[in-house]
Amino acid sequence: MFRVSGLSTDVSPVAWRGVVCLMAANTADILGSRLRLVDALRSDGWRVVVCSHPDSDVQQLTERGVEHRPMSVAGSRRNLFSRFATYVAFTRTLRRLRPKVVLSWTPSVNAYAALAARSLMLPVIANVSARDGEMLRDRQRPRVLRAVSRMVFGWPTMVFFQHREDQQTFIRDRLVKSYRACQLPALSVDVDRFTPVPREAPHQPCFLMAASPTSGHGLDEFVKAARIVRAVCPKVRFVVAGAQSAVHPDAVSAATLAQWQREGIIECPPDFTDKVRLYAQADCVVLPATGECLPHSLLEAGAMGKPSIATDVAGCRDVIVDGVTGLLVAPRDANALAESMMAILRMPDDQRIAMGAQARERIVAEFDEALVINAYRQMLSMKP
Repeated sequence: MFRVSGLSTDVSPVAWRGVVCLMAANTADILGSRLRLVDALRSDGWRVVVCSHPDSDVQQLTERGVEHRPMSVAGSRRNLFSRFATYVAFTRTLRRLRPKVVLSWTPSVNAYAALAARSLMLPVIANVSARDGEMLRDRQRPRVLRAVSRMVFGWPTMVFFQHREDQQTFIRDRLVKSYRACQLPALSVDVDRFTPVPREAPHQPCFLMAASPTSGHGLDEFVKAARIVRAVCPKVRFVVAGAQSAVHPDAVSAATLAQWQREGIIECPPDFTDKVRLYAQADCVVLPATGECLPHSLLEAGAMGKPSIATDVAGCRDVIVDGVTGLLVAPRDANALAESMMAILRMPDDQRIAMGAQARERIVAEFDEALVINAYRQMLSMKP
């Protein structure tokens, strides 16, 4: 086992090579935000093998020359035989690959990967998501499940936490040793791609919500706040990017979106591929999430020097410093959201630009994709 007291920003080339196994429930968990990590590890000389459900995204992975091994998690939580069979499958796969290190994501995969790796004495780097933390903060969980959690998270060499609250909870409840716990954002941003672009003058004030139109992202509150603001400032634009391509069952219906557009309350651009251009046209990015979330749009907006307004929930408050890089409001409070929008509109241009500049500084310092990749590379550069 190896021990890390801190993570530096400079990492020398890794001293040893071998197989590194990335385990996740779905291939999309790797494709979504960890492809640059995969590329970095491969360029260091590692043989990267991804273990995930054999879904339709596997082809994208193999086309990049990345090895894949099918690995599915038991679907029935009550079927002990299915659980045991999954554990055996994880163990068999790791025994065949004999990786130097196992990297795991998502709650169920963390559990099976840690238990299987423990039986084979393999180092593990686990990643605790907001969902993990939410479940383990529930004091009503049966003792047996907490005991299993203690066994699962007691083995990994290092546990990366998305949120500071989760890290403190795990340490307090003795689920993980403090020297094996480190905060590392689950999402990061390419600060070289998302860079500040000056707005053309004159222009209409614009608030952008760059998220799928699901109830969890607070589109209803965004629209309610837009009505309040437009009653006072009718020339303000409210743009919802990503709405046209949403296929989530919890998404606002296409008919409702069309009605809001006919009323002139919101605009829904048909193309969300050129994110840089969309952010460049906005004065402020808004994410009125109703619960814990991974605020990729806030990271990208901050990297482009845009202030943000978001709800005071885990994830959003990890990105925004209230009153410094943006504004935080209570969830499900359209009036408070509208007041914050009005505060942004009343700000002198130089004050709003300064807030955006501080947002950029914070994102570069704490959420740069290179820093996240560097943390993994440092961990893998140490011999167990």
